[in-house]
Order: sequence, then structure tokens, then C-alpha cells
Amino acid sequence: MVRKKRNNVDQLLTTQVRLDAKTDTPFYYVNYMSVTFASYDFTISVARLPSALSLEQQVDIQKGKTLTFEPTLQLVVPPRVIRGLIDALTEQVAKYESQFGKIITERQGNDKNK
Repeated sequence: MVRKKRNNVDQLLTTQVRLDAKTDTPFYYVNYMSVTFASYDFTISVARLPSALSLEQQVDIQKGKTLTFEPTLQLVVPPRVIRGLIDALTEQVAKYESQFGKIITERQGNDKNK
């Protein structure tokens, strides 16, 4: 929605927005996300964790240390948009699962091995 003044009167204009990604549109492969919030926004921090950990990282894990990675990107989203994001993700997951089958998370996959 866009607010527009006409004859000193506020008018709300609504429109549909469509994103058109091109082959050269930048993108990031991410396999880890962290979500936090503050009073005015939600922050989605994303990173690509390595598929193979370094020897030093493996030692740190064995010592019970937490691995720290710098986020690749942070999306800062206002609260008014977050429910729409959740709804859009829920809809896309349902469409994906109807076409390709249920998504099994790591946690669910580990539970089956017990």
C-alpha cells in the first residue's frame, strides 16, 4: 500500500508487486538461519555452513565449544510484513511437498534412527 496526498486528503493506493529475478540477479546459497527480534523489526541472519569442518573446528566441538560464523546476509523485516512471510513460506512448503513429498528435517531423520 502506498499513501498519496490528493487535494490534502490521504488516499491509500494498493497494487500487486511481482519480483522478476534475472540470471545475473545476485543470490546466496544458505543452509543455516537464525531469527531474532527487537521492538521494531525481525532480523533473519543467514549463512552457508561448510559441509566439512576444519580440524580446529572439530576439536572445538569435541571440547563443547560453540562454532561461530559471520552471517552472509541479514534481512531486517518490519513486524507488519512477518506474518505474510510466514504465510508465503507455509504455502510454498505445501506446494513443494505435494509435488516432491514430505520434507524430512534433520531432527525428524535422526528420530527415525532411534
